[in-house]
Amino acid sequence: MLLGDPGAYRLGGSADRVQVPATVQAILAARIDRLRPEWKRLLQAASVIGKDVPIGWLEAIADMRSDELRQALGELQAAEFLYEARLFPDLEYTFKHALTHEVAYGSVLAERRQALHAAIVEAIERTHADRLTEQVELLAHHAVRGGGGEKAVRYLRQAGEKAAARSATREAIGFFEEALRVLSELPETSENLSAALDVHIAMGPAQIALDGAAAPQVEATYRRALELVERLGDVSRRFLVIWGLWFISYTLGRYAAAREAGQRLLEEAERGDDSGRLLEAHHAMWPTLLAMGESAAAVPHMERGVAIYRMEEHASQAFLYAGTTPAPAADTSRRWSSGYLAIRVAPMPSSATRGVSPMSCVIR
Repeated sequence: MLLGDPGAYRLGGSADRVQVPATVQAILAARIDRLRPEWKRLLQAASVIGKDVPIGWLEAIADMRSDELRQALGELQAAEFLYEARLFPDLEYTFKHALTHEVAYGSVLAERRQALHAAIVEAIERTHADRLTEQVELLAHHAVRGGGGEKAVRYLRQAGEKAAARSATREAIGFFEEALRVLSELPETSENLSAALDVHIAMGPAQIALDGAAAPQVEATYRRALELVERLGDVSRRFLVIWGLWFISYTLGRYAAAREAGQRLLEEAERGDDSGRLLEAHHAMWPTLLAMGESAAAVPHMERGVAIYRMEEHASQAFLYAGTTPAPAADTSRRWSSGYLAIRVAPMPSSATRGVSPMSCVIR
């Protein structure tokens, strides 16, 4: 596994492939077994929390009095299993070595391990009730392993959305895929189907950002979302799903399908009172019609979009009609007036707009 010369060794393969000799693990396991039963149980409980062990969470699951807990932690620290990693703002311990953590965790019986994971979720929810978003990744981790079911799905989706918001796209997709895996093991109730729809809607933009709209898995995500929308009869989320299908069709040059999707977006938007959605629907129609060579039909959608746009209400959508920053409506109108004239004088051929993305991949 090691290549090179003394003083300049390097790994010859992935670190994940390095196999630690079984004798080292056996020695650690034997040391753990020689601990007093209550200390061993405490070390095992700490290992379920993770390599880093906040004292508040450990107190919540240790089933020990405070004085007993402190004494046991002192003994584990003296035996070099744990050490104090942080004193402020809250005391936190950490395992001396990652392998120690791994062996301790592996020694916990499956039933007790699951119960401890579930207890940790409850402890985090109590201690961070007003800032759960800060711990949502840990909540997802423990909820999945604690058999949390619907709770695990909720935290996984939130963790995915949090990752997507900071552009950690691959990580976000991993959370979403794990949420769908958990959902596949749950009964097909209307609540679980609705949760699956939320996950698909959140995962679509992340997949587009990572793989592009042409990737087969992107369309599969939105097709499955459409199935769920129709099955649930969910009007409120149908627009988001159809928008995704429009974007895919437009990007791939399937303009007839894009036009059909755009018409459905208009119908959905006109049935509601959300001017932002109506703005996006018109914005879906005009580039599609231009790409099909129907510039005269595209102009009314442009005009309607400009008429609807209000900077105060649609600041997040300003990029649709005025570049990348919000602009006053008058300035927006002037910019687009020149566009109308250009289209009326010299209609744009469909080849000129192929591949041009008129919208961001982010679905609000």
